[in-house]
Amino acid sequence: LPSPVLPPDFLLDSSVQCTARGGSFYNTCKDTGIHYCCVVCHGSATCASNTGLEYCACIAPSPPFPPFEPPVPPMPPLLPSPVLPPDFLLDSSVQCTARGGSFYNTCKDTGIHYCCVVCHGSATCASNTGLEYCACIAPSPPFPPFEPPVPPMPPLLPSPVLP
Repeated sequence: LPSPVLPPDFLLDSSVQCTARGGSFYNTCKDTGIHYCCVVCHGSATCASNTGLEYCACIAPSPPFPPFEPPVPPMPPLLPSPVLPPDFLLDSSVQCTARGGSFYNTCKDTGIHYCCVVCHGSATCASNTGLEYCACIAPSPPFPPFEPPVPPMPPLLPSPVLP
């Protein structure tokens, strides 16, 4: 069902309309007929028959409140990267890929896992003869650091013969 159309703030004439707009403390001055609804109406008008009425008078269009914007919750802290097992303990395609590996496989006979690029062992598998290299059977040795080749020294020139 569509929401009921409410009158402008200064035309409020019931506690139902006041409450429907989020207001409170609805009242009416018997002398002037002015309606009061706090939070919704922001006028000021005294009432001789009820000296408690002055503020929250619905006597002119209320200035609009800025639209409500809920506070943006802070971002949760980033979770640390998962700790991956050593190469020889890899036991899933996800772990192989997470380390930059490829062609993950497992030998059903031996339970040895294979992950190329990450694991560098060698182990045959009777049930899958295609499996041999890239076996995760022991910690992979680190690749040696790259050292550019050293150019050969030019040949030594003969020393001049002095007279």
